[in-house]
Amino acid sequence: PAARRLRLTFHARIFIRYQVLYQETLGGPAVVAPFSLTIGGMAELTEYRNTVFNASDPLPEVALFVDAAGSRGFFTIAIVPAEV
Repeated sequence: PAARRLRLTFHARIFIRYQVLYQETLGGPAVVAPFSLTIGGMAELTEYRNTVFNASDPLPEVALFVDAAGSRGFFTIAIVPAEV
């Protein structure tokens, strides 16, 4: 089937790194899925980090766009652990 562009939205905290993970089945292994920040952009990013603080909206809604070529699967927004 042709690829479909999906929009994933979530509220991003400042300076936290995020990745999109994809699983073909719920029990299957999760792999990092590339994404775009725009609906028409190339899905080539693998990490998102909000670096702008807005006091009127401390948890802005972020949209990431992924390509889903299969007929099923699961996407997850994951926080990337930081080294201390």
